[in-house]
Amino acid sequence: MALLATGCSQPNNYVPRVGASGEDMFRNACFECHKPQENGRYFDLDAEMASVAAIADKISEGGFSMPAFPHIEGEELQRLSEYVLAHSKTPEGDND
Repeated sequence: MALLATGCSQPNNYVPRVGASGEDMFRNACFECHKPQENGRYFDLDAEMASVAAIADKISEGGFSMPAFPHIEGEELQRLSEYVLAHSKTPEGDND
């Protein structure tokens, strides 16, 4: 998963509002580092990352240059993970 962005590696203190949509959270917490590609998708996910659970783990734990988002939990984490998966290219094809 291409989650590399300069200066985005410190834990992030973003706290989503209760009931926030996946799109709202992505725009507020992720969009600064993750812009859509030419195909309109945010990520090209490999088979290992192409699941809601794997995306949720990446959001919670962070990665090489991606901060962890410890305050995105529960239903909000589920909605954000589903949004990311729906707007990513996966080995099975685009998720429309």
